[in-house]
Amino acid sequence: MLKPRHGDDALSDEIPERKLWHNEKANTPSLGCWGCPEYRICGGISVAAGVTSCLDLCCGRPGDCDKPCRNNPDYAFRVREVGGFSLDSVPRVAALAAPRLPTVIPVLFHRGRRSATVPCSTVALPLFAMFSRRDGKLRFRSHDEICAHFKLALGTQIILTGTDEDPPLAGC
Repeated sequence: MLKPRHGDDALSDEIPERKLWHNEKANTPSLGCWGCPEYRICGGISVAAGVTSCLDLCCGRPGDCDKPCRNNPDYAFRVREVGGFSLDSVPRVAALAAPRLPTVIPVLFHRGRRSATVPCSTVALPLFAMFSRRDGKLRFRSHDEICAHFKLALGTQIILTGTDEDPPLAGC
């Protein structure tokens, strides 16, 4: 059961993030969405958390809020700014072809003490390894610099992994 909101605490701060993931196949649509004027466009929310509508996640501080919430005094401006929530005005582009990848791709977490280049056509590198932990700036200016740093053969196909929370990227 969800705890009621107290003072300035937003209900969303009390709900584990995974319970707020939209999944219309696994979760029932929220009952409060049906009467919302934006329902036709947004389709409602279907989350595991027991919320009636997106307004249950309102921070309760409309003067300080920077979200496109219906309770925000700037809501109409924000909707106008993006031209509404419909995606009809977004130009369509041709789908990109999926790259051909090997069945197994090794993940290299650091350059280690390799004396020879990695003999793989494709490798995966952590996204955070591309940035300086000190100042958040890019560590490499080119594919060749990445290959030299990680001892990869020139032309190695590189995939960046970003499957975890990367604190070094928080300020980027």
